[in-house]
Amino acid sequence: MIDIHTHILPGIDDGARTVKESLAMAREAWSLGIEVMVATPHFLPGIDKIDNVRQALIKLQKELEYNSIPLQLCGGGEVEISGLVPGTWEKEDIPFLNFTETPKALLVEFPFSGLPKGAEEVLYHLVKMGITPVLAHPERAMISKKELLRRITPLRDEGVVFQIDAPSLVGLWGREIKERTEMLIERGFCHIMASDCHGRKGLMPRMLSDALTVLERLAGEEKAQEMVWDNPLEILGLSL
Repeated sequence: MIDIHTHILPGIDDGARTVKESLAMAREAWSLGIEVMVATPHFLPGIDKIDNVRQALIKLQKELEYNSIPLQLCGGGEVEISGLVPGTWEKEDIPFLNFTETPKALLVEFPFSGLPKGAEEVLYHLVKMGITPVLAHPERAMISKKELLRRITPLRDEGVVFQIDAPSLVGLWGREIKERTEMLIERGFCHIMASDCHGRKGLMPRMLSDALTVLERLAGEEKAQEMVWDNPLEILGLSL
């Protein structure tokens, strides 16, 4: 498996607090068959710095090697939509997934209160620039199912990729969000599933393994494999 959305870097955001906690997450991930984890700390362009993420990533990868954990780390960020106003940011200030120039993909987060006004225009702008927006956990946007589908259907048609959270699918956030997640899967609004692990309150890499069983039942083993391997692999531009 490839876990494209994690908060494994220590002391960067609300994820892992210490290197020890990061190592525990990495060990668990590797033991469950996760070969690659993308470190995607919360990121606000113009305030947060890519160099800080890069340095934390290098240090943690060295710790993994020292502790004989073969897990591969990639970099990136979970970017707040409010920080992506077209024309106000430079491309070099944006933490593309795997820090790659080709292909370019960006993990974008909406506020849980819903999809803000003008969000579609920002995502369309990214697509026009040759950047693939990966929309993090759309199932957690607290608007009606009808409104959610109305807002995200045009996004899918324009090439936006949707990433659901494993905890949502196994019911950690409650029955309503679990049902929303199942609906998105059944209607073809799920391209990638990730753990969104934070190393606290049960938000560990094992959530991805637990949810995979549910995903296979809902979508079939082949489609589930696409969501946790094939599609993340393509998005990251990796050859494994």
